[in-house]
Parts: sequence; structure tokens; C-alpha cells
Amino acid sequence: MRHVLFVCSGNFYRSRFAEAVFNFHAGRQGLPLRALSRGLATSLVENEGDLSPHARRALADRGIPLHFTGAHPTPLARADLERAHRTIALKEAEHRPLMRQLFPDWE
Repeated sequence: MRHVLFVCSGNFYRSRFAEAVFNFHAGRQGLPLRALSRGLATSLVENEGDLSPHARRALADRGIPLHFTGAHPTPLARADLERAHRTIALKEAEHRPLMRQLFPDWE
């Protein structure tokens, strides 16, 4: 199984949405791929709930069940980077500085 890692700031909307869409379609096509999603600053979304209502609605509109994404925002760890075959940060201008600060050798 190969892993794709989607990274955003809070792991509340963008990366979780990407994870769910990827896992849904990879599963339907029988591909040996699995997406994970993580956040660089998950503390920014504390007490906001487990998933953005916008992401919930967008997934529902596409008929993608919520079990294709994680249960809650999860901070990025070095082990996630080491496990991933491909890492995709969803907005370079926002996420490169955070990567440089938190994981300089992975920027």
C-alpha cells in the first residue's frame, strides 16, 4: 500500500476533503493507494468541531461518506512524512513557511 499525504493548516477542511475524495476514488478503482491528511497548526481549529461544515456539505454533494477521512484534525508528525510516498501541501504560500518552521528538512 502506498500513501499520499495531504497537508494543510488546521486539518479541518482542505486536506480532509482531499483525503476523502482521494480515498473514495482510489477504493472504487481498486488502487493500492491510501491518503492521509494532517495539519501544520491544528491548534487553530480547537473547539471548532471535527470537520468543517463546508467540507461535510461538499462531500455529501458528491456522495462521499465521511468514513473516507479521519475522525478529527490530526497534527503532522515526522512519521507521517516518512511514511508517505507523496506529500502534497495544499497552498504553498501558506504552508511552506510552516513546513520550514516545523519540519525544515522536509520543506
